Amino acid sequence: MVKFPSPIGASEEDAAWIADQPGINFDAALLAGTIGLIRRSLAWRESARFSARLARRPHRVAGPLGRLAADAGRIAAGRSPIDPARRDRRYADRAWRDNPIFKGLAQGHAALAVAVDQLLDTAELGPADDYRLRLIAINLIEALAPANWPISNPAAWKAIIDTGGGSLVTGAQRLAEDVSRPPRLPVRSAPGQFKLGEEVAATPGAVVLRTPVMELIQYDPLTPEVKAEPVLFVPSLVNKYYLTDLSPGRSLVEYAVRAGTQVFHISWVNPDLQHRDFDLDTYIAGIVEALDAVRAITGSERAHAVGVCAGGQLLTIALAHLAALGRQDEVASLTLTVAVLDHSEPASPTGMMDRDSAEQVKARVVRDGLVDGRRLQAALAWLRPIDSVWWAWVQRYLLVADLPRMDLFYWSEDTTNLPAGLVCDLMELTLENQLTKPGALEVLGQPVDLGAVRVPAYLIAGLTDNLTAWRSCYQTSQMLGSRACFVLVNGGHLQAILRPPGGRSAGYRLARGTPPDPDEWLANSTLHDASWWDHWLAWVERRSSGRRPAPAAPGSDAFPVVEAAPGQYVARRLG
Repeated sequence: MVKFPSPIGASEEDAAWIADQPGINFDAALLAGTIGLIRRSLAWRESARFSARLARRPHRVAGPLGRLAADAGRIAAGRSPIDPARRDRRYADRAWRDNPIFKGLAQGHAALAVAVDQLLDTAELGPADDYRLRLIAINLIEALAPANWPISNPAAWKAIIDTGGGSLVTGAQRLAEDVSRPPRLPVRSAPGQFKLGEEVAATPGAVVLRTPVMELIQYDPLTPEVKAEPVLFVPSLVNKYYLTDLSPGRSLVEYAVRAGTQVFHISWVNPDLQHRDFDLDTYIAGIVEALDAVRAITGSERAHAVGVCAGGQLLTIALAHLAALGRQDEVASLTLTVAVLDHSEPASPTGMMDRDSAEQVKARVVRDGLVDGRRLQAALAWLRPIDSVWWAWVQRYLLVADLPRMDLFYWSEDTTNLPAGLVCDLMELTLENQLTKPGALEVLGQPVDLGAVRVPAYLIAGLTDNLTAWRSCYQTSQMLGSRACFVLVNGGHLQAILRPPGGRSAGYRLARGTPPDPDEWLANSTLHDASWWDHWLAWVERRSSGRRPAPAAPGSDAFPVVEAAPGQYVARRLG
C-alpha cells in the first residue's frame, strides 16, 4: 500500500486543518455570489424579525446579557476559564495564554461570540431567518477579533519590533495589492505557483475530444490489464477539474489508474461572454456526449460515472435523461461525492434565496451575461470567514509571513465563470427543488424523474461538511430508484474527497441499507479505519465484468488525440 503524503508544504500536524479549507461548493457559491452575501445578509426583514422577537421576550434576553457581564467580570479578575477556539490558528502565539492583557482580549471576544449565539437561540427564529442572521453574526464577530489588528495581536507586535516597523509597510503594500483586484481577499496562492501538468493535474494522458463546452481527457494506463468498464469523472462547474487529480500522490485519478482502472475526465471550458447562452441542456448534452465517446473509445457497452460536488447533480440529471430514453443500461454505476440533490433544507446556503431575490438575481445575470468566478470565490470565503479570510489576513498583512505553498490553496483560487443560461436554470431548479418532484424539470425535451434511475449508486458525504451537509447528501438515497451504498467520511467538504490511504485521519462509516431517517442510519453504522478510496475501487470492481488488456494508445480512429493532458481549457485562469 502506497503511503500518500501530506499536502505540499504542509506538516502532518496541519494536514487535516488544511484539507478542510473551503473550495467552492456550487450551490453555496452560486446563491451567495449572485445575491451578494454580505449586502444581502444585512437584510432588514430578518433583523427586524429578530429585534421584534427579542422585544417580546425581555426576560429571556436578560440571561445571555447577564452571563456576558459575569464573564467580563471573571475575565477582568483573571479567573475565567474561557479560551479562543484551539483550532483557530490566529491565536497560536503563546502570549494569548500567558499574557493577562492579550488573554483577556481573546477571552472577551470568545465570550461575546457565545452571548450573540445565545441571543439568536433565544429569538427562536425560523430556520432560514436564523441561518441568515447567524451568517451576519459570524462575519461581524470575527471581524472584531483582536487577533485581526496589529495593536491587539502580540505576534504582530513582535513582527513590528523584529522588522523595525517594516512589517507595517510590507503588510500595507500587500493589502493594497490584494484589494486592487478581484476577489479582493488575502491571496493564498499566486498564479503560476504550481505548474499545470507537472505539479497539479499531472497524471499522464491525452485530450481525445474537444467541444465548445468541454474537453475529454483519457489517462494513460499503468497496468498490463484494466477493468473492462471505464470510469468517467464529471467535475464541478466553478473550480477546475483537478481537485480529483491534485498533486501526484494525492490524486484520486492517479490512484484509480494505478489500480487498473481506465479513467476519463471532463474538463469544462472556462466560460466568457460568448458562452452566455450555455444552459442546463448544454451541460447535460456535454455529459451524454462524453459518455458516448468513452464507450466508443474503449469498446465497452457500459461505463461507470463519478460526479464531484455540483458535477454530481448534473451527472444525476444526465442519467435520468438517459433513463427516459431507455439508455441507462449504458451506465454501470453512479458515484456522487458531496453532492446535494434535495434543496429543501432552509438552514443552508440555499436558504438565502426567495422568489423576489431570485428574480432580481436572474435579471442581473442575464444583463451581465455571466457570473464572475472571482465573485463566487469571495462569496464563499465570507461563508467561512475564519479559515478563508481572517487567518490569511493575519499571516499576510500582520505577520508578513509567507503562506504555506499548498496545492489545495492553488486549486481553490483557480475559479471559473458561470454562463447566464446555466445560472438561471439552476437557480430555478434550486428554488423550486425540482429534482424532488418527478417531471418538474425537463432537459433536452425529456422530463426528469430520479426515481427512474436504477443503476447502483455510491454516495459520499463529509461528517463535518458545512457546505453540503451530510444529511442533505443522504436524501439522495431516498430519491433514486436504485439501491445506494452511503458512505460517511470523517472530515469536511474537501476532506470527504481528499482521503488517500495512509492518512492519519482517514476513516468512514458504513451501515446496512439506507432507511428514510439518516440518524437511524448513523446509529446503525460502523466506523472503518481506512480510506474510502479502496472501498470504492472494490465496489466498482464488483460491478465490472472482469478485465481486458490495457489499450496501447489513447483515443481511437474516430477520436484521435487532440493534445497532451491536461489540455487548453484548464489553463485559462481568471485575472
